[in-house]
Amino acid sequence: MVLLRLALKNARIHFSRYLAYVLACTVAIIIYFTFTVMATTPKLLQDIAQQQQLKLALQITSFFIVLFIAAFMVYANLFFCTATTTGNWPL
Repeated sequence: MVLLRLALKNARIHFSRYLAYVLACTVAIIIYFTFTVMATTPKLLQDIAQQQQLKLALQITSFFIVLFIAAFMVYANLFFCTATTTGNWPL
Protein backbone atom coordinates (compact mmCIF):
# COMPACT_ATOMS: atom_id res chain seq x y z
CA MET A 1 0.00 0.00 0.00
CA VAL A 2 2.90 2.36 0.71
CA LEU A 3 4.31 1.74 -2.76
CA LEU A 4 0.98 2.63 -4.38
CA ARG A 5 0.78 5.85 -2.37
CA LEU A 6 4.34 6.73 -3.36
CA ALA A 7 3.59 6.09 -7.03
CA LEU A 8 0.45 8.25 -6.94
CA LYS A 9 2.30 11.07 -5.20
CA ASN A 10 5.04 10.92 -7.83
CA ALA A 11 2.46 10.96 -10.62
CA ARG A 12 0.76 14.03 -9.12
CA ILE A 13 4.02 15.91 -8.68
CA HIS A 14 5.34 15.15 -12.19
CA PHE A 15 2.00 15.24 -14.01
CA SER A 16 3.14 17.88 -16.52
CA ARG A 17 6.18 15.78 -17.47
CA TYR A 18 4.09 12.68 -18.03
CA LEU A 19 1.52 14.69 -19.94
CA ALA A 20 4.18 16.15 -22.27
CA TYR A 21 5.50 12.66 -23.00
CA VAL A 22 2.04 11.22 -23.65
CA LEU A 23 1.15 14.13 -25.94
CA ALA A 24 4.38 13.75 -27.92
CA CYS A 25 3.70 10.05 -28.44
CA THR A 26 0.09 10.78 -29.37
CA VAL A 27 1.11 13.34 -32.00
CA ALA A 28 3.54 10.86 -33.55
CA ILE A 29 0.87 8.17 -33.70
CA ILE A 30 -1.67 10.58 -35.22
CA ILE A 31 0.76 11.62 -37.97
CA TYR A 32 1.55 8.02 -38.85
CA PHE A 33 -2.10 6.90 -38.70
CA THR A 34 -3.25 9.82 -40.87
CA PHE A 35 -0.72 9.05 -43.57
CA THR A 36 -1.47 5.30 -43.44
CA VAL A 37 -5.21 5.88 -43.83
CA MET A 38 -4.59 8.27 -46.71
CA ALA A 39 -2.19 5.85 -48.42
CA THR A 40 -4.65 2.95 -48.23
CA THR A 41 -7.65 4.84 -49.63
CA PRO A 42 -9.09 2.83 -52.56
CA LYS A 43 -9.34 5.86 -54.88
CA LEU A 44 -5.71 6.77 -54.24
CA LEU A 45 -4.63 3.16 -54.79
CA GLN A 46 -6.37 3.20 -58.20
CA ASP A 47 -4.56 6.42 -59.15
CA ILE A 48 -1.24 4.99 -58.00
CA ALA A 49 -1.69 1.95 -60.20
CA GLN A 50 -1.97 4.26 -63.22
CA GLN A 51 0.86 6.70 -62.41
CA GLN A 52 4.33 5.50 -61.51
CA GLN A 53 5.50 8.96 -60.42
CA LEU A 54 2.73 9.17 -57.82
CA LYS A 55 3.61 5.71 -56.56
CA LEU A 56 7.28 6.67 -56.18
CA ALA A 57 6.38 9.95 -54.44
CA LEU A 58 4.13 8.10 -51.99
CA GLN A 59 6.85 5.55 -51.21
CA ILE A 60 9.45 8.28 -50.62
CA THR A 61 7.04 10.21 -48.42
CA SER A 62 6.25 7.06 -46.46
CA PHE A 63 9.95 6.45 -45.85
CA PHE A 64 10.53 9.99 -44.59
CA ILE A 65 7.48 9.89 -42.33
CA VAL A 66 8.71 6.67 -40.72
CA LEU A 67 12.17 8.23 -40.24
CA PHE A 68 10.64 11.36 -38.73
CA ILE A 69 8.42 9.36 -36.36
CA ALA A 70 11.34 7.18 -35.27
CA ALA A 71 13.57 10.20 -34.61
CA PHE A 72 10.76 12.02 -32.84
CA MET A 73 10.02 9.05 -30.58
CA VAL A 74 13.71 8.57 -29.72
CA TYR A 75 14.02 12.26 -28.86
CA ALA A 76 10.84 12.19 -26.77
CA ASN A 77 12.11 9.16 -24.85
CA LEU A 78 15.52 10.73 -24.25
CA PHE A 79 13.91 13.98 -23.19
CA PHE A 80 11.61 12.20 -20.76
CA CYS A 81 14.37 10.00 -19.31
CA THR A 82 16.70 12.97 -18.87
CA ALA A 83 13.99 15.02 -17.18
CA THR A 84 13.02 12.25 -14.78
CA THR A 85 16.55 11.20 -13.79
CA THR A 86 18.00 14.67 -13.26
CA GLY A 87 14.87 16.43 -12.15
CA ASN A 88 15.55 19.22 -14.65
CA TRP A 89 14.15 19.92 -18.08
CA PRO A 90 16.96 19.90 -20.67
CA LEU A 91 15.64 22.88 -22.63
